[in-house]
Amino acid sequence: TEESVTQDQDNPSEPSGSVQSVKVLSAAGQDEQVETHQPKLRGSVFPSHQAVKESISVTFDEGPKEGRFTRDSACRRIALHPHFQTMDMAMIFIYAVWMGIDADLNTELLITDAQAVFQTADQLFCIYFVVEFCIRYFAFEKCWDRLRDPWFVLDSFLVPLTVFDTWAMTVISLASDVQHSD
Repeated sequence: TEESVTQDQDNPSEPSGSVQSVKVLSAAGQDEQVETHQPKLRGSVFPSHQAVKESISVTFDEGPKEGRFTRDSACRRIALHPHFQTMDMAMIFIYAVWMGIDADLNTELLITDAQAVFQTADQLFCIYFVVEFCIRYFAFEKCWDRLRDPWFVLDSFLVPLTVFDTWAMTVISLASDVQHSD
């Protein structure tokens, strides 16, 4: 079998295919050359990693992070320090482990009814994440720079949820207990 790849010169935007020249036995018993055209199949169902990376880079700028922060501030120095970033990842890991422990061992529905160790841990994690969020918030120079940082966008959803769960739900449950006792 002989194979050659051809490109449609009239319409270069269409994918190229392959033309195969195949020997077949005719009804008269003689070998004949027949050309068959097979369209070029796409290599994968998913786009290449380069195409995904280019589409993401439109939203999240891949330039140096230092350029997006304020010129010189304490928050900038803290946010860019490698120890802060390492501690941040460690705290996320520890919090994930703690959430598993809390889910297994804490049988109370409300944090106000839980044992002191669960209440203390929740308060400390909430304080840490709020402080970390504020440091990163004030480290950026412009609002748009905050929106281009994927970690900050994620924190913008998670930290308010943590604050609501830890502090707002505590206030709501305490307020509802006061009304029930009257």
